[in-house]
Amino acid sequence: MEEERKKGECKVDKKKDMTTEGDRENETVAMVGRAAKDVEASTGSNTKEESEFLPVEITETVVGERRNERKMLHEKYTNDESCEIIAPEEDDSTSSQTWWMFFAMCMLQLLTNFDSGILPATLGQVQASFDPPITDLHAGFLGSLVYIGLMFSCPLSGYLLTVYKNQRSIICGAILLNAISVLAMALSPSVAYLNASRFLIGFLQAPIFIYGPVWVDEFAPPESMTLWVSLLQVNVAVGIMLGYLFGGLAVHHFGQDAWRTVLIIQFVLLCPFVVVFLCEKRKYFNVTSGRDKRLKERKKKQQASYSRYTLPKKAAATLLKWES
Repeated sequence: MEEERKKGECKVDKKKDMTTEGDRENETVAMVGRAAKDVEASTGSNTKEESEFLPVEITETVVGERRNERKMLHEKYTNDESCEIIAPEEDDSTSSQTWWMFFAMCMLQLLTNFDSGILPATLGQVQASFDPPITDLHAGFLGSLVYIGLMFSCPLSGYLLTVYKNQRSIICGAILLNAISVLAMALSPSVAYLNASRFLIGFLQAPIFIYGPVWVDEFAPPESMTLWVSLLQVNVAVGIMLGYLFGGLAVHHFGQDAWRTVLIIQFVLLCPFVVVFLCEKRKYFNVTSGRDKRLKERKKKQQASYSRYTLPKKAAATLLKWES
């Protein structure tokens, strides 16, 4: 019974829409006719060039174009059975751009976690690099500072990413400051600088870690959502693993202070992401409260572009006066 009622309402709405469209066509005929007469009266000429502004020809063109536009929009954006609006599909260019952004997000997750493997792998060398050497108790505290920074930063980062709609600026700022903190850790002249840099690294990682899954939730194809989230998260483990590997190799082949060099390499690799994301269009980066909402907003823009029609300049200018 509920389905029959909805179908009945749908038919009634369609009849109303047809009546409204007929009224609009009549209004368009009248407006265009008046516009053409005004143009003809203002020019006072019957040349071949201005004969193109005859009311009948303009009326047939405009009404025909509007009828075709409405038909096209109806077929593209509505479902005849349920009368529901259908969101537009992603085109090929958007799809390729989304894949590129996803790859960049994965690489960012990987490189951001690089230092989480470097420090444990080279902890003995880090302790011996300072005078007096760092104690085991202090070394344990040093390892926990990153997660203490994350703990304080996560609520603040979530709030900022929700309140400010231009999330790209927040993420780019976090990447740049995180890279600078990594460099500060590599160049730390004392234990106090080392502790501060470790805390800041964790504090500035929070926006990056939070935003990655949120971005995937909005931009990933529905059929690949779980796969994309899995690939994004696996890069966290890969980044830590590579940090262990390269940190151990560096101190083994190049000496006690080689851990600093590996961190400098991480700094160099993180900086290009700021440029890449700033050059990227915001519509491929910023989250707008859900994929469906983003597609509906794009559909509205498409509908607005379809509603425009072309008239000769003189007739169009006069028609705009009548419409206003």
